[in-house]
Amino acid sequence: MNKKRAQSLLDILTKISGIPPLDLSDTEVCTIVFDEQYEINIGADENTGLLTLFCHLPTVSQQGKLRAYELMLNANLFSQGTSNITLSLHKETNCPVVSRTIDVSLVEYDVFEAQLLDFIDCVELWSNMLKDINSGEADTHDTMDSVDVKTAIPV
Repeated sequence: MNKKRAQSLLDILTKISGIPPLDLSDTEVCTIVFDEQYEINIGADENTGLLTLFCHLPTVSQQGKLRAYELMLNANLFSQGTSNITLSLHKETNCPVVSRTIDVSLVEYDVFEAQLLDFIDCVELWSNMLKDINSGEADTHDTMDSVDVKTAIPV
């Protein structure tokens, strides 16, 4: 990957948004916190040429796991409930994770920004959905048909 290109996109993001500088130089991963609650990690992979956005979602309670997994699997089908973002489980922690890969050599800043904002919307939507499941309000999310992921607003 052109690491300079990835860093350039992040530099534009920090300049426009006013957030502190993001630097991929040391660990090739940096973190942005949105709404003081969502930690969006951005990782650069020199081997694949991709920038990966990823975020850990709230852990699902034991009684809510079946419902959460059902919704996650349904949402992943043709990305109908994820806006082309991958929902998965961390192997060691069993914690839900959302991720998206972006080939920075193929996108301009406006496309990168749109994909980042879609990702943040998806993180917020799924965080709230999993919190609802944990609090016993799972019935409010009977199907993914009731969710407009593009705007993260129940339809």
